[in-house]
Amino acid sequence: MFERLKYVLRQTRGEIDTIITLAVALLVFAVIFPIAMQQVVSANTTGWSSAVATIFTVLVPILGALAVALIFIKYVKS
Repeated sequence: MFERLKYVLRQTRGEIDTIITLAVALLVFAVIFPIAMQQVVSANTTGWSSAVATIFTVLVPILGALAVALIFIKYVKS
């Protein structure tokens, strides 16, 4: 029985490493991303034009989240 378990673990070693890496990365992302978004949204934009302030507080967080999602998708598919 233990030999069969050792065999299965040996065969799936790369997959287990990938799952653990993704889980840790998602945990770190789940902690850091809300803090980063709060800092971006609450940034002092006094003196900025309204268009630049809108781009900074709306578009940058959306593009950041999209970039992170695409990086994870690329990592999972490879």
